[in-house]
Amino acid sequence: MTGCTHYEDMDAYNDDAQIYEEPWLLWECCPLNGTWFDLTGHPGWHPDSKYRRKQQTQKIGAFDVPLPYRGELGSKTIYYIASPATARYFSAVVGCQEWALACQKRSILHLTERAATFHGKALASLMGESNE
Repeated sequence: MTGCTHYEDMDAYNDDAQIYEEPWLLWECCPLNGTWFDLTGHPGWHPDSKYRRKQQTQKIGAFDVPLPYRGELGSKTIYYIASPATARYFSAVVGCQEWALACQKRSILHLTERAATFHGKALASLMGESNE
């Protein structure tokens, strides 16, 4: 007999259900088509679907921005730095742990281009600037 595919997610969801009246608002689902969408009710825990807790965010101006990366730094990891001063709102750094650590201390370090871009746009909006 095989174990439950979603055991860890179900356990985390149960923890959320103990705290929140509508825990599904904190979760996303990805069926076979590969597109993530917000849940509108309790998950069905279908074996062919993936489930995950939404990334936590912080409010910066009118934007809900993904929280910066605060984990361990790797020497070969690509990091994305939120930057309101660049046309794309981010820059990337690989293998320079000193620079990544400095950005992490400033809370502008992300693991995805999307998160850094959103963060950079939020910072630019606070400064009354737009690079678009």
